[in-house]
Amino acid sequence: MKKILTLLILLSLTANCSALEPQIFGYFEPQLMSANLNGDWFTMNSNKLRLDIEAKPAKGVKFGANVNCFTYTGMTSYNLVDYIPWHLAQRIYPYERGEYTFIYADSIALDNVYLRMSWRLADLTVGKQQISYGTGYAWNPTDILNQKDQLDPTYEQTGHDAMRLDARITRNLNIMALYSPGKNWKYSTLMGRIKALLGGYDVSFTALTTLWNTTDFYASDPQDTYLNYLPVEETRNLLGFDIFGQLAGFGVWGEIGFNDMQYLDDFWEAIFGFDYTFRNGLYFLAEGYYNSEAPESSDEYTLTHWIRYLTGESKTLGQAQAYIYSHYPLTDLITIGGSVIGCVSDESAAVVPQVNYSLFQNVELTAFGNLFLGDEGTMYSKDMGNGGMLRLRVYF
Repeated sequence: MKKILTLLILLSLTANCSALEPQIFGYFEPQLMSANLNGDWFTMNSNKLRLDIEAKPAKGVKFGANVNCFTYTGMTSYNLVDYIPWHLAQRIYPYERGEYTFIYADSIALDNVYLRMSWRLADLTVGKQQISYGTGYAWNPTDILNQKDQLDPTYEQTGHDAMRLDARITRNLNIMALYSPGKNWKYSTLMGRIKALLGGYDVSFTALTTLWNTTDFYASDPQDTYLNYLPVEETRNLLGFDIFGQLAGFGVWGEIGFNDMQYLDDFWEAIFGFDYTFRNGLYFLAEGYYNSEAPESSDEYTLTHWIRYLTGESKTLGQAQAYIYSHYPLTDLITIGGSVIGCVSDESAAVVPQVNYSLFQNVELTAFGNLFLGDEGTMYSKDMGNGGMLRLRVYF
């Protein structure tokens, strides 16, 4: 009820304040998903309403916010145990399975709400805002604030509470400084980022420190049958570098992040990618990803690895991955394409075909498929559930 009242108050204040000259826009997005898991088909329907509000009360001042409203019907409860290998799942007692349940619940939330003040050489943004950076398409080693879904990596990310300063030092040099407050200084996030144009390439250097939360799963008896979970908090310091530019007609990019951990072993992540658009409109993209912390084979995957991956605490299960994406404009209204994502380390892959159809102006229909091809226990195992999804989006 409090969330509903917040939404109504925000809309009424904005709509009735003529001095702000507010703009209200957004989209409605119903989705229907169906998948086969362990021989049984299930479906889930979701409805998303996004309302965006923008106002400029004075020169150089902008207020922005968006509210996301979700409803769900059908199969809305999922247990993570159903997606992990049997030899690990059998170690969890039946009465413990409830601790691994994920439920899609109806919700209303302010996804972003911020105030931006702009001067000639700097912008200051305060509030819940989009903070997305890095050059990678499917992965971003320097961005530890967001987690992409490799089956749909371009879907919008949620906002983060922060104070952000963007300064334009010269025409080819920009600096970003960010502070995201926690309950005290130790729990806060600090980040600095320098971006420059050098030799026709955009290059960036990133430094970040934050309190990182992970979960360890361990056995509490000699028979290794009873499992507990232990939250772990530690300081994570990141130094990153990314680059983007053109080479022989190809778009090329790279990104690398070195992570200094307080308790876990230090590790590094890196990506390299390229894309090209042919004269007939065919677009092709390829990207590779490496994580030195991840296991080299599926034999080394533990319950901790699986749960961290399924809950988004880690970006990957396997050490090396590859991503390929392509699309082609079949007609003025229909685009066909899709992606193939593979874990090189455990020799598994998933295929995601996609068709986009512009039904009317501001109305898009997208059909996704997902086919997992890996053996049991691999990152893209057939046990993850093959199926598809229909997404309709109406902009207003």
